[in-house]
Amino acid sequence: MANIEGVKSVVPFVSRQVSFEIDGKEAHLNFIGDDGSGTVKPYKLTQGTANLSSQEIVVDETFAQDKKVVIGDTLKIDDINFKIVGLAKGGNMIVYTFALMRLDDLRAILDFSNNNNYYLVKSDQPELAEKNISSEINSVLVMGRQEFLDNNAAIVRDSFLPIAGVLLIIAIAIGVAVIGLTIFTSTIEKSREYGVLKAIGYTSSGLYGIALIQSLVSGVIGFVIGYFLSLVVVEVAQRAASGFVHEVTTINVMWVLVLTIFMSILASFIPLQRLSTIDPAKIFKA
Repeated sequence: MANIEGVKSVVPFVSRQVSFEIDGKEAHLNFIGDDGSGTVKPYKLTQGTANLSSQEIVVDETFAQDKKVVIGDTLKIDDINFKIVGLAKGGNMIVYTFALMRLDDLRAILDFSNNNNYYLVKSDQPELAEKNISSEINSVLVMGRQEFLDNNAAIVRDSFLPIAGVLLIIAIAIGVAVIGLTIFTSTIEKSREYGVLKAIGYTSSGLYGIALIQSLVSGVIGFVIGYFLSLVVVEVAQRAASGFVHEVTTINVMWVLVLTIFMSILASFIPLQRLSTIDPAKIFKA
């Protein structure tokens, strides 16, 4: 394959889950084979080195925390002692965790001398390489980088996102209800003040504007408090459960803020009928 026009280099990719024991308890790691070319490497190395020699491995820091192992410890896998020389992050997939070892070590453990999961092809002309590989080797499925990423992302979208979507809808409904009831209660308690405003010329839309501002202020205050509380909760959760996955970007935070404003606007409609039926005469008489 390396002789095909457009192909710069070809690296075999081998990955399999391996089971072994730590202190008498079964453990699992999904090992990836490193051929030494630098193509396969940890998502983000946090400690140690990823330049592996024979019988050396890099494990994810969540696995290390959960199993209480550190750099320098050894794991006995298939009667061979492998030394941990590096810790990485980004390899925890909740249901399994990635780790790295030399490709020849992994083949020996798996008795997997010739087979590969797939091949990683480097090319300066990916479209030409894809076309030529497909035409010369009919038995392989060729995928570009983006197509491969999209296929893997689709697994998450199809299995996890529908559940997350339902939870999001429930969260929005709860948020609207909480903010709305808070503003509605405030409206009842401040009926006299609203009556005075209506008596001096405020229209129902003007009173609604006040309720909208109160709702937005309540929502934003709740967002700020919730954001800082979430940092505390995440820290506690990660200490209690090493497999807890948390990654929030600035875009994620901004989307939550937008949703908070949306919920606040919806919630402001809850006391609308109450505001429109306030009669200043009755309030002053009372």
